[in-house]
Amino acid sequence: MQRPEYAEIRDGLIEMVLMDTLFEGGVELAAERVEQMELTGEELNAAIDEMISNEVMEAEPGQMIDWMSKLRPDRISSLVSEWAEIDLQGVTTWLGKQAPSPKRDRAIAEFARTTAGVDREGAAQWAGEIQDERLRAKTLREVEKK
Repeated sequence: MQRPEYAEIRDGLIEMVLMDTLFEGGVELAAERVEQMELTGEELNAAIDEMISNEVMEAEPGQMIDWMSKLRPDRISSLVSEWAEIDLQGVTTWLGKQAPSPKRDRAIAEFARTTAGVDREGAAQWAGEIQDERLRAKTLREVEKK
């Protein structure tokens, strides 16, 4: 794909290859494919945005969040929020299985904020599990405001 005649269609080809891989082989295979491809940071970010914006969050949300925590940790919050809107039970099960980590803290914080309007007590209980003291305090304040 480094050939000059493909430069104009490179982004489309990258997106097509990764989306096909994602839908045919899942998140794990897409992650392997990304490692094999020679992508610039901009190309990778565009491909990730496209992958996230599709139905992947309905099929393999936990795997997508795990993968994105390595590539784009800044996307964890929005992914958890999206997942909570689709499958509340699935995200709570996934959160319960996560080992304490900054990734888990960010995920719980977003989950608590997302669900506070529906179940403030449950959201506060989840927020209480955040290991990072500053994030926990901030999240608890936000939950109380809803």
